[in-house]
Amino acid sequence: MNAMKISLVFSFFLMSNVTFSMSKAMKNESYSVAEITNEQYNAAVASKKPLFLSYNATWCPSCQKQNKSLASLIPKFKDSAIIYTVNWDKKDEFKGPKTKQRTTIAFIKDGNIQNELIGETDAGKIEVFIQSNLK
Repeated sequence: MNAMKISLVFSFFLMSNVTFSMSKAMKNESYSVAEITNEQYNAAVASKKPLFLSYNATWCPSCQKQNKSLASLIPKFKDSAIIYTVNWDKKDEFKGPKTKQRTTIAFIKDGNIQNELIGETDAGKIEVFIQSNLK
C-alpha cells in the first residue's frame, strides 16, 4: 500500500515537473529552484534518481547567488537529476538530512549526504560538481 502511494506521488511529481519544465522552455523564462517539501523529498529518495539539495536562506546574498547559478543549470539536468532547495530557516521542519551550514549544495543518495559543495556560486563549478556526482 505504501509503495503504491509513493509510486502515485512520484508519478504525479514527474508529470508536474515535465509539464513545468516544458512550459518554462517554451516561454524562455528563467528557472528557479523550488523549495522541497517532506513529501517531495520522500518521493525523490524513493525514485533513486540523483538528488541535489541547495541549503540556503532567502536573506543570504551568497545563497541567492548560488541558487541563481543552480537554477540556470536546471534545463541541462532536468532529465538526469532532481534539484530542490531547503530553506535554512525551516530546516528543522525538513525531515531529510541537514548540512552544517547554508550556501551548501548536497548530493543525496539513499537518503544520505554523499558529497557537498560549500559556498560556491559559480555556475560552471556547480555544473562540474553535479556532473561528477552523476557518474
